[in-house]
Amino acid sequence: MAPFWHALNILRQFLNGIAPNLPNVFLAVVPAERAGGLGKLVEKAIQDEWNRIADAVWNECDSAVVSENETLVADEGAHFTRAMRKQRFRTQAAKFLAVSWQVTPWPETLEQALELAKGFDKSMPVVQAAERARKIIRLAQEAMPVEHRDLRYYTDDSKSRLNNIGLGWSVILAMNAWQLDSVRQTRTFDAWSAGGWQTGSFNNKDSLTGREEAVAGGRVWQERCSKLGQPWPLCSRKTIGSGRARS
Repeated sequence: MAPFWHALNILRQFLNGIAPNLPNVFLAVVPAERAGGLGKLVEKAIQDEWNRIADAVWNECDSAVVSENETLVADEGAHFTRAMRKQRFRTQAAKFLAVSWQVTPWPETLEQALELAKGFDKSMPVVQAAERARKIIRLAQEAMPVEHRDLRYYTDDSKSRLNNIGLGWSVILAMNAWQLDSVRQTRTFDAWSAGGWQTGSFNNKDSLTGREEAVAGGRVWQERCSKLGQPWPLCSRKTIGSGRARS
């Protein structure tokens, strides 16, 4: 992955105030009998890669020497130690990703693909996709002169009935998107509460979300970043927030 990110010039874009991103939804057509297993493998691969990224982030901060015997994540007194930072960082990194996936069986015929839209409200994308597909089917089966029809896309020599399942692609895709949204909205999750009340600077909230406790921040963090020089001062600006695990 390193050459890929290098080619995108990620660091230069970040320093110029641009936050690059990649698509976070991917679709793959795979053998039906392997679909579930492949979904689990992909989810594990993503989580493993994220763990490697998190390890690299922590190690980079932990190796950033500000002065003698002091790194960027060194103790800030007994109430905010390196060990506490690391535990909080690991907890946040473990909860950071939410990976959802859905397997949608591929219909065997064009008619079966269109049937996927049955029962949905007419405003739903899957219904709209089916209506567009039906218009093309009527054009190919009724309006187009028989001599202009390509036999490869019809069931027999009469060329009166399409057999092109590809026309149902948009319907299948819309159905998969609807199912995936259902999975994402009903997924299980761990609550963030630690089960008790604590006060003090150690419990300052992360300015990125206002929800999680900050891994690092405040004047001490900013002073250490300033001593290190670029790109650390940029990472400690108030507009970006404190040092939380980020992708």
